[in-house]
Amino acid sequence: VSSQFQAVPVGYASGELFIPVVFNGHGSSKTDEYAYKWITGISIVNQSVDTADVEVLYTGDNGTYTHKCTRSLSPGSSITWYAPEMGTGVGAGAGWSCPSGKIRWVSGTTFGSAKVKATGADVLVIGNSNKYDTGGLGAIGYSGLAATSVVAKQKAVCPLAFNRSPANDWVTGIPVVNMGNGPTTVTLKMVRADADPTLSGNSQQFTCQLGAGKSCSIYFPEESAALKNFAGAVFVESSSQPIAVQSSSTNYSGSINSGAIYDCINYD
Repeated sequence: VSSQFQAVPVGYASGELFIPVVFNGHGSSKTDEYAYKWITGISIVNQSVDTADVEVLYTGDNGTYTHKCTRSLSPGSSITWYAPEMGTGVGAGAGWSCPSGKIRWVSGTTFGSAKVKATGADVLVIGNSNKYDTGGLGAIGYSGLAATSVVAKQKAVCPLAFNRSPANDWVTGIPVVNMGNGPTTVTLKMVRADADPTLSGNSQQFTCQLGAGKSCSIYFPEESAALKNFAGAVFVESSSQPIAVQSSSTNYSGSINSGAIYDCINYD
């Protein structure tokens, strides 16, 4: 798989950043979820001349589970937080302190979000997720920039496309992270391209309740059972807190065929 991202301007550095993450069973053990493995890496860069003390707080299982890891990052250096391996003390886990041990995952894909905090110096953060289908039938990769509280807003718009077909199946996931300090209600409204959204079948609306720092994932077409296909946009609005939103699209045609992720556009 391959993915790419633009170079990150220094102005995107922050002492607090949020990014959606997803992973599933991964590793050499055959007791893991051997098929459909998701892995996620978060690259953290300290471009400052000062040492940064970094904390990664992962929140998953609909906000019921958290896992924290910390370590120092020397000036001009970088590190990687890697799920679900974090906390093992080997590989990407080496050098991190994870008091709760190995990061937990349960059978089935785990959706969540990570908050990266840095003291002593601001840091830059990019996340990448890769999915491995069973038997080497296909794989896809995504990369996305972490969102900072400074530029976060309560509204965002994302591209949205899906097609319910065994021969040409498009799916789109919309992960939303509450970046604020209190609870909020997030509304996602689908708007079909070149169509009146008030007419039947052209729009649907979904909501999720998010506590501070929590995330939810709306997954199409599973959430929109009445619709067989859709191409357009989804408008995401938080009732009271700033949010980070991404849109990931994947095509299946017998096996994984292609995929992409988009950083949704925040607006007032």
